[in-house]
Amino acid sequence: MFDIIWDLLLLIVPIIIGYLFGVIKNHLKKKSIKELLRFDQEKDDAPDINCFTANPGIRDTEELVELGYVFEYMSIGEIKSEFTKILPSDSSINVYMSNLRFEKISPTLLKNNLVIIGGPFHNSITRDLFSKIQNLPFHFEDDASLVYTYEDGKIDKFTPNLYDPNENKDKHSFYDNDYALILNVKNPYAQGKRIILIAGCRSVGCYGATVYLTEHLYDIKKQIDSDEYALVITCNGEKENLVGKPKLCNYYPLQIEYKK
Repeated sequence: MFDIIWDLLLLIVPIIIGYLFGVIKNHLKKKSIKELLRFDQEKDDAPDINCFTANPGIRDTEELVELGYVFEYMSIGEIKSEFTKILPSDSSINVYMSNLRFEKISPTLLKNNLVIIGGPFHNSITRDLFSKIQNLPFHFEDDASLVYTYEDGKIDKFTPNLYDPNENKDKHSFYDNDYALILNVKNPYAQGKRIILIAGCRSVGCYGATVYLTEHLYDIKKQIDSDEYALVITCNGEKENLVGKPKLCNYYPLQIEYKK
């Protein structure tokens, strides 16, 4: 009889300990993630988030104008899936397509915590945000390169490229090596709110950066020591998905000043 009880204890106790460990770890993870996102900086215990995906330009194909960018929508899906897990149940995550003209976007929608998907060429909110920051050390060049400029004038340049994954494959099968910028800054449209911007050099970069952010929120919290910060991510992708895991290139602490 004693042997049976002992065997049951050996079976049950590790399960209970594992469960309690998981609960504690998940609680600490959520706390760290909320601190990383900084959505609760102004005691915003149940933050609402408005997500804006990129809007194709008039030079894009009719299909893109109708559907938007697939990778950008996949990014929004990742954001909603992960943030829903860590934010209070009474928080809401709303999704919109950014208008080609910034002035046509309702100011009310911007007076919230924002997640902006897409760079300044295809998201008018990103373009307006960049114009409001007087000392932003990042910019995108015409060849889609992302450039960070140090105070002494030196630069870090991240240039995407296309290359054949295998010389024996069809010439139209290629990997897209891309980079993306993740910004977490104060929202200039609403006091006490935040903006997370995810802008890829190309579309696959947006998705890769989003996947990296959602999968490594807890890990990157350990190295964030600034109220506003930027991450540069690199990834490889095909036409419809990522190839391998996105990786962190660099972390940049920021001190943002907005134009008055």
